[in-house]
Amino acid sequence: MSTEPHTTFENKKIVYSDTILPLKDIGNNLRITTIENVSKTYLEYCLEIIFISNPDVVFNTIQYSTKDERVYFYTNKEISTEVWKRLQLSKPVNIKTQILQEIKRILTSDENKDYNCISLYDVYKLIRKINKEKIKKERYYMDIIEKNYKYYHTYDIYDMYDIYSLILTFDYNKDELEILVGSKPITFSKNYGELYLKSDKSNTSLGKKLLMECRDVLSAAYDELLMYTNIRRDSSCVKPLDSIFSAYIFSSAVEIYIRSWGKDSCTEEFNLTKYNVSKDKECFCYCNSHEILNVVCGQENEIFKKLFVRIDDCPYWSRESLYEIRKKQLDEEKQKLLEEKMAEEQELLERKKEEEKYQKRLNLRRKIFPFLKK
Repeated sequence: MSTEPHTTFENKKIVYSDTILPLKDIGNNLRITTIENVSKTYLEYCLEIIFISNPDVVFNTIQYSTKDERVYFYTNKEISTEVWKRLQLSKPVNIKTQILQEIKRILTSDENKDYNCISLYDVYKLIRKINKEKIKKERYYMDIIEKNYKYYHTYDIYDMYDIYSLILTFDYNKDELEILVGSKPITFSKNYGELYLKSDKSNTSLGKKLLMECRDVLSAAYDELLMYTNIRRDSSCVKPLDSIFSAYIFSSAVEIYIRSWGKDSCTEEFNLTKYNVSKDKECFCYCNSHEILNVVCGQENEIFKKLFVRIDDCPYWSRESLYEIRKKQLDEEKQKLLEEKMAEEQELLERKKEEEKYQKRLNLRRKIFPFLKK
């Protein structure tokens, strides 16, 4: 029956067949959903979109008819195909037109109210907050070193070593604490909890003197900055809900993008990146279309605020904080709606009281002046 061998995609079996599979062979109580006009070129992309937009669905079997260019999904419940329909990949629509339509749709869309989802803008704010805390700690320990290092105050260290500043950083690829003397690092590391001088490329005795006089401070700085290792290393590619865009979350930025795939190449058609710290520009947009750039300009934050992702798809280190942020948002919104409802009820009560007062006065007038009709 199968015209082509079976294959797998994302650990799911795909049956190539031009005739509908008998349910008795694959299982009972299954729902069948059909998507038409899916060329073989776009089959995997179609499957990816369907899987991402239906995370809670169990896919029993997937069948593809090469002859009819049709995909059959045999699942435990109904699936949503709305995201795929919006993409219109079966039609020769220009990718830039798709991007422009998607941005306009995002800007006019309603905000997601689900507890397990959060906007990319909130993810960005968390990353920015964490990085500010990290930079603050680096400066805190550098200030202590500068204030307490005896040799630093005894001699004019800058003239002696021909340097302009000391900068404390942490190399998260090597788990090493660095103090930059100009551009040359003095490197400290730990072995079984003991701090030691690993290397000194400053061509001075500064590293040994710092270790001797500031060991406790350097050790504390090492331990505190080491706690950010997972944040610096762990990143996530996520799919915003109901969108053709993809997103990438990492320690220094959040970006959304869309790529087009050729036979042997991949082209980034659009990229909007929001950096956590930047002296020049917080947002950067790349697109080979002035029309799209003009629509995006000034709306960058709004785009990130309207794009939502599942919290469980975000980097592991961010999830607990993001759930707390989301709970606070929804609680505040619930409280706001409650206050608005109470205000409306109070207004109705006041109107009712005024109406009752008016009616009492009117009844009294009628008793005194029975000839009055009203």
